[in-house]
Amino acid sequence: MKACKHPLRVALLVAALAQIHSATVTAADKKDASGQGLKACDDCPDVGGLSGWVEGGLDYQSHDSDHFGRYTGHDKEGAGIVAGADLAYLGKEGTHLDVKAVDLGLVSRDIAVSGGKQGKYEIGVEYDQMPNFRTETVATRLKTQRDRSGIKFSMVPDKAWDITGFFRYEEKEGVKDVGATFGFTQTTVLPAPVDYETDDFGLSAGFKGERLQAQFSYAGSLFRNKHDSIVWSNSSGRIAEAPDNQFHQLSATLGYQLSDATRLAAHLAYGQMTQNESFQPYSINSGANAAAGVLPAASLDGKVDTTLAKVELNSRPTSKLRLDASYAYSNRDNKTPLNIYNYVVTDIGLSQYQRQNRPYGFEQQLARLKAGYRLGEYGDLSGGFDYDRMNRSYQQVEETQDRTVWGRLKLHPLDSVDASLKVAYSDRNATNFVPLYTISPLLENPQFHESVNPLMQAFELAERKRNTVGFELAVNASNNLTLGLDVAYNQDDYQRMVLGLNKATSWNVTPSVSYAFTERFSGSAYYTLDKLDSEQTGHQSQPLTTPDPWLTKDVNRTDTFGLTFNWKAIPKKLDIGADLAHADFTGRMQYAGAVGLPNVASTMTAVGMHGTYRMQDNLSLRAGVWYEYYKETDWSKTGVVNVLPTLTSLGYLPQNVNTTLVSVSARYDLK
Repeated sequence: MKACKHPLRVALLVAALAQIHSATVTAADKKDASGQGLKACDDCPDVGGLSGWVEGGLDYQSHDSDHFGRYTGHDKEGAGIVAGADLAYLGKEGTHLDVKAVDLGLVSRDIAVSGGKQGKYEIGVEYDQMPNFRTETVATRLKTQRDRSGIKFSMVPDKAWDITGFFRYEEKEGVKDVGATFGFTQTTVLPAPVDYETDDFGLSAGFKGERLQAQFSYAGSLFRNKHDSIVWSNSSGRIAEAPDNQFHQLSATLGYQLSDATRLAAHLAYGQMTQNESFQPYSINSGANAAAGVLPAASLDGKVDTTLAKVELNSRPTSKLRLDASYAYSNRDNKTPLNIYNYVVTDIGLSQYQRQNRPYGFEQQLARLKAGYRLGEYGDLSGGFDYDRMNRSYQQVEETQDRTVWGRLKLHPLDSVDASLKVAYSDRNATNFVPLYTISPLLENPQFHESVNPLMQAFELAERKRNTVGFELAVNASNNLTLGLDVAYNQDDYQRMVLGLNKATSWNVTPSVSYAFTERFSGSAYYTLDKLDSEQTGHQSQPLTTPDPWLTKDVNRTDTFGLTFNWKAIPKKLDIGADLAHADFTGRMQYAGAVGLPNVASTMTAVGMHGTYRMQDNLSLRAGVWYEYYKETDWSKTGVVNVLPTLTSLGYLPQNVNTTLVSVSARYDLK
């Protein structure tokens, strides 16, 4: 995992810019015999020139806040720059050049430049950044930043063919948190460096005929980590980092119009993932490393082949009847070699037991049938059946079969009313649950096996019955009043689950209203209730005859309210808007016959106002103020947890911050 330079990337970006410039200049200079510009096509607009806008200004932030600026870069108190642009140049021959720049004064900036000739070719370059300020901690600040640059192109060598391609380079740096264990019972969360590089690239060729359409593609991805491992500052612990790896895929998509009413489509893809980084030694401790001996292999030599094949048939036998059918086969064939490894306990000593790696894989078959029938001009009825079969290797359940039947009724009884009701029922069957230690490894500590209850099952592999109901209503009550209601209900029942998740129920209800008080003043509001309840059964120890089972109920509820107003205070001169958003989250865990854990809660309130004053037809002054308050209560974030005196653990602090952001800018429009 060596750091390397990539001058080719810079050369590609420079070449792309040169191609855009030369294409624009050539098209602008090209004339016909009469000295007039040639028109590229009959549908091309007979106008040209530069249009768009540019904007510049300043903003000021009142307080530091990682929550406020987590993905935007508005994390620090002080002044900043407001800058952006959206420009387009259109030549008389269909040549064009587009420039878009967003948030140039922030570390979340985004820049894209593209140009070419309409219907012939296009080339573009792009660059964007994305920060991630995780949370406030006692020991250090968790922050990562992703920088991504790329080039893309498309060309139409013939009216039936098109070719596209792209190359994108991404770099991510910063500090993340990693959980670690020292000794046998001491756990902590520690900071670790991040230094990743990723190359993504692809090439595609498409064909469009009268009846046949086809596309052939290649995509690749290369990931590099500049850190082989993380060594803690006390030099008594080490863990391996994410290894270098790569992925390559070839795919083909075909579509054929069998008749005016029937179309057949197929998709085939084959890919391969590989990872062959050298193993770290068994332990950082020389004594334990010597006792463990030689590794069974120098590297994992990991290889996974992926296959996807899908065929789809769509038909419209009559103007009212629609029929659709599809079948998809997906296979993740894990060809990673099996090896038996010695087991070093927390880099301290050698265990007398051994472990074997598990090359997980799966095979999926998914079939779907769908039919729809139009009920005149007032409604539409549709329904379908889905069958999903999954076979897994080295998992607790070898096979699951999920059958889903659903129906949807859309009604349009009046011009002002639209309603939709969807119901679905799903039943998942599973083969017998088998604890992993009976599959692999075969040589692990039998005492550990006794402490793992064989009845504790992963819920995503368990048998389940699911009921789903969804309802949508939109009413244009009058010319100035619109009402809406969205309701979604979901219930999961794990009837045969002895230990684990027994039941889960979720509700999502959102009423909304929009009202135009006058031609110049309007507003809208919404409220959302999002609630998730679950019940879980557990057991403290073996055997099951001991009287220590427990039952817990987990209730998570979020209430969100939003309000927006828009006012044309002075027509064609001054526009004013205001926004309010408030959200409350509460998480509660209750134990039957015992005291539950303290609630986990968070609250966010955001209020903003913005205005635009047109000083001239092409010059406007824009101003805005945004206030956000965020508070969380979390019993797990109680300060520093130092398990070793020579190590500094991250002490997560519950956040309680308020931030105000004020901005003023001027925007110039190019007509």
